[in-house]
Amino acid sequence: MINDFLQKLASTSFTPLDLVQGRNLPEKLVDLALHGPPARPPLPAAALKELTEAVNGQDISGVRVVVFGGGTGMSTIIGGDSRSPAWTANPFQGLKSIFPQIRAVVCVSDDGGSTGELLKHLPLFGIGDLRHVMLAAIQESLLRKRYNLDSQQALDTAAALVTLFNYRYRAKPLSVDELLRRIGLELNALPVAMAEGILYLLRNLFSDSRLAQALSAPNCLGNLLIVSAIYSGYKDDNPRPSAAAVRNGLLLLTDMLGVIEDGVMPCTLNPSSLKIHYTNGVMTTGEYKSGLSRRGYPVERVFVDFLGLKPQVLPQVFSAVREADIIIFAPGSLYTSIVPVMQVPGLAEAVRANEGAMKVLVANVWAQAGETDLTMDEPKRRFYVSDLIKAYNRNIVGGVNGLFQQILLLGLQDIPGSILQNYAVEGKVPIYLDRGLVWKMGFEPVEACIYAADELAEGRLKHEPAALALAFKAMWAARGQLAADLPDSKRWTTEVKTAADLRLPAALPGPLMDNISWFTEPGYRTSGAAGEIACERYARINRSLTALDIEDRGRIAEIIWHHADIPPAHLDYMHGLRFIERCNWPRSQVWDKVYSFYDPEMVF
Repeated sequence: MINDFLQKLASTSFTPLDLVQGRNLPEKLVDLALHGPPARPPLPAAALKELTEAVNGQDISGVRVVVFGGGTGMSTIIGGDSRSPAWTANPFQGLKSIFPQIRAVVCVSDDGGSTGELLKHLPLFGIGDLRHVMLAAIQESLLRKRYNLDSQQALDTAAALVTLFNYRYRAKPLSVDELLRRIGLELNALPVAMAEGILYLLRNLFSDSRLAQALSAPNCLGNLLIVSAIYSGYKDDNPRPSAAAVRNGLLLLTDMLGVIEDGVMPCTLNPSSLKIHYTNGVMTTGEYKSGLSRRGYPVERVFVDFLGLKPQVLPQVFSAVREADIIIFAPGSLYTSIVPVMQVPGLAEAVRANEGAMKVLVANVWAQAGETDLTMDEPKRRFYVSDLIKAYNRNIVGGVNGLFQQILLLGLQDIPGSILQNYAVEGKVPIYLDRGLVWKMGFEPVEACIYAADELAEGRLKHEPAALALAFKAMWAARGQLAADLPDSKRWTTEVKTAADLRLPAALPGPLMDNISWFTEPGYRTSGAAGEIACERYARINRSLTALDIEDRGRIAEIIWHHADIPPAHLDYMHGLRFIERCNWPRSQVWDKVYSFYDPEMVF
């Protein structure tokens, strides 16, 4: 049907589509979906209106979508960021409102905040991003059907869930009742069956001895509810939950919240650690630490250390990728979001094997300090979309061949210069599109007004879930509509090159580092003995510190914990540790270039 309209519009030397903004067919259809036909003479306007209605009216309820990414970026495109105060006013927007068959494969390498507290005590992967995405993935239709709710009740339920899942505490709660009093939430604000399920998970937090230490630490309640769901059906003596326990726990919680079955899945079940290697030869460990680092050198490579254990992936992840009609790489931190997911053995290969899917990379709006503010080619210049592609190619086994064909990005041509200038004052600059080079690399850029208009009016620029969803709907309509019998001048696009035509730097595998577990196609191998997972390392740190003469053991433990490059074995060669005020330290301290000193003549 859509192709019929395109044939009709292309039958004249000048067509109504020539009046629509965009340099290729996907951009033109996205513009029509977002803004409708331009105000033009009646005949072109009528034809464009028909095309717009056909694009927006297509039935895509059965289209299967898989999204890869991390917390905030993935949440934004699936259903909005639940941490935003405005989310509760419109919690059912985004891709899930148009593509209900949507599944998220979430990065689990985070090790900061509440997630880090859990990792100190439990042999798990990073939980925090799962929580963000799980809230974003709640679907109104499933919520209403599951609990027989009306629209207002569904909105009220989503608001109550956000309050519950995003609540953070510093001091350990003494009971379920005391915890709920702190939150200021009555469980009767939830549907009866959901309230019973939440109460069951809360009680399990207080009764399961395996979770006692995690409950005692400062934490986010939503993360603890996920942990409780995983451990609630797992009674084995082995503290590390089985794959079945993880999936069953996630199914228990997602069914309770109104999320599609297997709608939110971790990219791997393994505890792991990120290692970031900079062009000056420095390597740091941990996502949290890398996010705070400002070294003045570009990132060269990122590796996922699986600590000597063969990575486990839920089979449902591979099934979802194999059956997907659309595969999306969500915006987010370049080196700590998509790259760790694609370094899980088998996932990149699974994406490449699905040759029939529409594959799209959603580019970030802003350069990120410490990640995309410097380039390897020319460290002094700004970051471009082509640099994003090169970085992915450099850090994923096999490169970007077959991973995505199109790059969806927020068009900056309609953004007032004053807004960009205000951001520049804050040190934020956009990632610019170098369209010609991206085309030469073999990818099709799709620029669109996928920003929040109300936010822009207040001087803020960011992706809008509803606009992103319409953009993907239009891009899906454009797929397959570039009929071969259209005149060359009326295809409104350039043929995307095949993977064999790509001209990109060499991809992984790269230089082998002895202390990193890594993999090569087609098999997987590890180097050295199995490493300590986070909770084992934390326990070892505390055991070693108890034998030392230390003023503030807890503070020292936190320093060593957050600097995972410090081997706990070093503590075995110390007699004591003392804190020295900065003003009394006579040596230069350059971040991460000077680790320690031993000076027998220095008197403390």
